[in-house]
Amino acid sequence: MLLDGPAAELDPAAALAIMRLLCRTADAGKTVVMVLHARDMVLAYADRVSVLRGEDRPARDALAAAAAACGLRYGVDPTPRLLPSV
Repeated sequence: MLLDGPAAELDPAAALAIMRLLCRTADAGKTVVMVLHARDMVLAYADRVSVLRGEDRPARDALAAAAAACGLRYGVDPTPRLLPSV
């Protein structure tokens, strides 16, 4: 399952419900890949974290430190790629 911001723009109760559903999906053996922008959500729900290289190095470094403190596997994609036009 691939999701882009599954909890974006939701009220806290709905965001919690969708994240719990996604956790149950992952616990059932399904692969769940999602894009999250809220660091607290990443740290609360991610098993692994990958950050695309971008302009915001201080934010990326802060997330790396927080992920390491939580024991998450963390990596930065050194070569972001553009998808071909369809």
